[in-house]
Amino acid sequence: MVLAQEARRNYSLGTPAPRQLSALVKLNLLTALWRNTQILGFNIHSICEDEFISPHNLQGPDLPCYSRQELSWPPYLRPTEAQKKITHHPFLDVFPFPSLREAGIRAEELGFFDEDDFCLDIFHLDDKKDGVERPRMIVWGESWDPRGWEVNVAFLKKWGWMVRGCPELLEGTNYWRERRGEKKLNFSLNQ
Repeated sequence: MVLAQEARRNYSLGTPAPRQLSALVKLNLLTALWRNTQILGFNIHSICEDEFISPHNLQGPDLPCYSRQELSWPPYLRPTEAQKKITHHPFLDVFPFPSLREAGIRAEELGFFDEDDFCLDIFHLDDKKDGVERPRMIVWGESWDPRGWEVNVAFLKKWGWMVRGCPELLEGTNYWRERRGEKKLNFSLNQ
C-alpha cells in the first residue's frame, strides 16, 4: 500500500518515478486477481497452496445451488466446461478470459502447460531478462472486465495460444496502447 500511496503522491506533484512502474503494474495485477478471487468466493489463503483444488471442479458441473451462485458472477468469470470437469488448481479461474482458462486447463491436463512458468512470467519484477522483454499482463480497469486488461507482445508470442478466441483482450490491449500513442497490435486471435 505504501508503494501505491507514494506513486500517487509523486504523480500528483508532477514527479512520477518510472522506477516504480514495474512494481505498480504487478501490484495492480495482484489486486485484480485478489478481487476476482473474492468475487468467486474462493478462500484467499487456500488459493496460494499448491494442493488446493478449484471449487469449480469440487462443486461439480450439475450442482443446482452452484449454478444459481454462478449467475451472480460477471459473465467473463463464469466457469468453462474444462473448469467444471477437470481437476485443477484455481489460479487460472480468477482470470477474466474464458478461452485462456479453458486452454490452460486442458493443456495442463495433457502436460503441455506449466502454470508455474506462466505465473513467474506475469509476476516477475524484472521487465527484461537478458535484454529481452518478459511477458506481461497489465490491468487498467475492472478486474472482471477483459477490456480493462492489456498484454505485451512478449506475452502474445509465448502465451497467445491461450487467448485465441478472446477478442476482448486484443481490444483492451489496443485501446490502452492507443491512449499512450503506441501502434495497435495486429495479432490473430481466431481459432
